[in-house]
Amino acid sequence: MFLSTGFCSYTRGTLRDYVLIQEQKTWDEAQAYCRKNHIDLATIQNNEDSANLQEAVYKMTKIAWIGLYNDINSWRWSYQDEKITFQSWNTGEPNNFNGHEECGLMYDSTWNDWSYSALFPFFCYNENGTNRFVFISYTKTWKEAQSYCRHYYTDLVIIRNQTENNQLTMMMQPHASAWIGLFRDVWKWSDATNVSTSSLSWMTGQPDMIRLQRPCGVSDSSGLISDQLCSNVLPFLCMDRRKFYV
Repeated sequence: MFLSTGFCSYTRGTLRDYVLIQEQKTWDEAQAYCRKNHIDLATIQNNEDSANLQEAVYKMTKIAWIGLYNDINSWRWSYQDEKITFQSWNTGEPNNFNGHEECGLMYDSTWNDWSYSALFPFFCYNENGTNRFVFISYTKTWKEAQSYCRHYYTDLVIIRNQTENNQLTMMMQPHASAWIGLFRDVWKWSDATNVSTSSLSWMTGQPDMIRLQRPCGVSDSSGLISDQLCSNVLPFLCMDRRKFYV
């Protein structure tokens, strides 16, 4: 069922109701509007949601914000998903340079965010060993290093204070850089639900995130998703409460 009144188009589905707002707002402004007047920006968790969303956007001539965003502030430790209580970021870091920096790297005595596919030495955390910190001098990607540490030790290293940070700095000499256990979420939904990658239909070549230090998700009129700079002004899709019909 499709209704259109004024600046809004409204479609009613079996799982979620989506409302297309034809006002121009940044992603943050759109999120605030949706949370005030509806539930949140649109989320897509399954194929039925995707089909319902397409009903709301098929007459749209431009792209519109949805609730997808690249979470640049969700840093935590690989070990038990422990929250960060101590930080030693370098000046201006983390900066998500080129839009693909999701993992933590120790550079000299400070931390940088870096792309997980780069190759560096790494530190493992050995929870029950005499030496809790183990430096591995050969190089791996962050995910390979995580797998190695979890297989042979406990996990990638966790740093809880300046004393430990200083100890690791000394251990990795003469190497300048090494992976540590820091990582962050990449794509998340505005309503805090998990992103199911199987429910996302990306445009060809997307997401690219290049030069987008803070990318957010948009949908086109066919329901395909791409990323845009969150500060761009666009129409947007809000989500209302779930309704079920027999």
